[in-house]
Amino acid sequence: MPDLRNLFNSAAEATREGNHSQAIRVYEEILDLAPPNSEARHLAHWGIGDIHLNHQELSKAESHFLSAIEIKPNVADYHYLLGCCYTYADRINDAIESLEKALEIKPESDVILGQLGWVIGHNVDVDKGIKFCKKSLSINPMNSGSLRDLCMLFCKQTKFGEALVCIEEAERHNQTDPLIAEVRAKVEFFRKQFDDIPRPE
Repeated sequence: MPDLRNLFNSAAEATREGNHSQAIRVYEEILDLAPPNSEARHLAHWGIGDIHLNHQELSKAESHFLSAIEIKPNVADYHYLLGCCYTYADRINDAIESLEKALEIKPESDVILGQLGWVIGHNVDVDKGIKFCKKSLSINPMNSGSLRDLCMLFCKQTKFGEALVCIEEAERHNQTDPLIAEVRAKVEFFRKQFDDIPRPE
């Protein structure tokens, strides 16, 4: 029988090289060989689900993340990725539920906090979303994804000044991340558009 560790190494190498169909075939071979409810099985489901998620094959990704969760329900990353899958599928309530479960398991994750903040802020409650994004940045000031999402939520409230303050803070922490400059340009663009709206005298 092939060594499962070697198969995982082969799948990881195929993924790095962009040969995703080959990686899935190797992960499926692992699923054929691994005992029920074993560590190897949930890791293989995770690997396949992640590839499908990156290709926006959302129903397939969902199926594999759910299988991973069934075997290992207390892994925050599985619930987080399932929440991302539901976000892309516009299943907002399911996304929030999955992300909240991920946060329950890993409450100090800046990545989970940022994603939850964006989903809630963009779809349900802007103020609540801003709080989550701010907490994300308090844990990791260099999380440029949370910075972008926080600034976009401030723009949604037309609070352009507060958005620019966030960007200036991020620039103090990280002067090399190109995403920060991109966010600044977007905020300034939205502010100019807002300022150019004709208003009654």
